Amino acid sequence: MSGQEPRTPLLAVRDLAVHFDAPHAASGVARAVDGVGFEVGEGEVLALFGESGSGKSVTARAILGLIERPGRIVSGSIRFAGRELVGLAEPDYRRVRGREIALVFQDPAAALNPVLTLGEQLCEAPRAHLGLSAAAATERATALLGELGFDGDSSWLARFPHQLSGGQRQRAALAQALLCEPKLVLADEPTTALDPTLVATVVELLRRRARGVGVLWITHDLRVARSIARRAVVLYAGRVVETGPLAELARAPRHPYTRALFDARPSATRRGSPLIAPLGSAGDPSAWPSGCRFHPRCPFADAACAAVEPALAFSLATDLDRGVACHHPLAGAER
Repeated sequence: MSGQEPRTPLLAVRDLAVHFDAPHAASGVARAVDGVGFEVGEGEVLALFGESGSGKSVTARAILGLIERPGRIVSGSIRFAGRELVGLAEPDYRRVRGREIALVFQDPAAALNPVLTLGEQLCEAPRAHLGLSAAAATERATALLGELGFDGDSSWLARFPHQLSGGQRQRAALAQALLCEPKLVLADEPTTALDPTLVATVVELLRRRARGVGVLWITHDLRVARSIARRAVVLYAGRVVETGPLAELARAPRHPYTRALFDARPSATRRGSPLIAPLGSAGDPSAWPSGCRFHPRCPFADAACAAVEPALAFSLATDLDRGVACHHPLAGAER
């Protein structure tokens, strides 16, 4: 034992539940996020995986206090730099958003106003949060756009979003998130519209920034995630089903769903092999199945899986950093 006190994580999410009113459903509520927990340390990139509808984006919005009616946080804790965010007053949240925590939207159209120039949008936050002059904010925005592959001049700032390509808009949205040098970046599919060369540019930029910044990397792209993140959390139907070092999850997944995610992507080492994907879909958050929510699609499911929801368990005998919520884990069998 080193005798050192454990470091407080930059972000600690505990038992987070976000529900939406669903008056036309029998239950009356859609449980989009239902007991999610994880941590992000300073300078760490944590990957958050899962199919569409698994709760990834809702989790990110909850961290930033962006859940609006008919949604609400019904339970749990979100602590950022030791400060509880659940229940924080809106004026206080506005001082956190953009300055200390930034969100990179999956769709840049959600982040960029079509009737304002790029300069008006990118320079607003540094002037408001950091007190920069117009000239200093313009210089900072131009420099960051240059790092992201734009020509190194301020002419880009005079353009409107419709004058940019899809990839340029996505990189501009990333620049908007990073301009105030936040402590935590929530990156929701930040490379979706980028070609492979620009993906490498964005990943390298975030690697440099992440030396002192925490990043929650929400993605479907396992290849990109493995190039930037060390740890991963796998969500399914609003629950965490597996967590641990990303390289270990890729090599020897323990949850059948995690294995299905990796089997469903093309592999250079399995040329000619068919892609394997679980049948069906995650289902309706207003009517999750009983027991393990993956059991209707799982080839290993039995009566216990349909009756009892498994808890996320960490093995003291093997690796404290790996957890799995499964009645019949794959015992680390290598793929």
